[in-house]
Amino acid sequence: MPLSLCILVVSLAAFVYAYVPESTLATDLLSAESLVSLLASLESGELETYLGSRGVQQPCKAAKIIGRREYSTFSDNEKLAYTAAVKCLMASPSKILPGLAPGARSRYDDFVANYINQTRSIHFTGNFFHWHRYYIWSFETALREECGYKGYLPYWNWAKCALDPLNSPYLDGSPYSQGGNGVWAPHNCNATSACIRPTLPIAQFLVHHR
Repeated sequence: MPLSLCILVVSLAAFVYAYVPESTLATDLLSAESLVSLLASLESGELETYLGSRGVQQPCKAAKIIGRREYSTFSDNEKLAYTAAVKCLMASPSKILPGLAPGARSRYDDFVANYINQTRSIHFTGNFFHWHRYYIWSFETALREECGYKGYLPYWNWAKCALDPLNSPYLDGSPYSQGGNGVWAPHNCNATSACIRPTLPIAQFLVHHR
């Protein structure tokens, strides 16, 4: 087969199997509507007045609001910067008190341990939403202040890749993703040989599972 024809076949195959995100237009519109309502209440002073009537000070201004973006909208350089910052936390020593999390070895572990320790008190409760908002803000702050990350924490809209997660920008296993499907290994593994050999940009992610 001529080389030019081979290249054409490969190119067509890549086109046929190219990842196409699912439409999330309905929820995207709902999210945009909520954001517009929030900005309007801030600009008009309505939110500040409402909270003030209940003794709550509201220093937030519209100009200070930052926008978190869906991971697939990040450029390749932005994805690499985020991954590098997460790796930085994984390489940084733990700051948590040993008695609270004896197994914590890194700053990343600190966040895992904190979540584990509070799981029973922050699920199925009225403060579920607020606690998790504060949690991801704290993680984002650590990335920015301790590891020099200039961006903000991305989010993953699962619905966009629900029908083809393994080829999604988040899980396609490329250096710009956050993971993949791993490499198959024989069963009957033991504590010194992981059953799944990860092929992740963050390769040491499973290091404490042994």
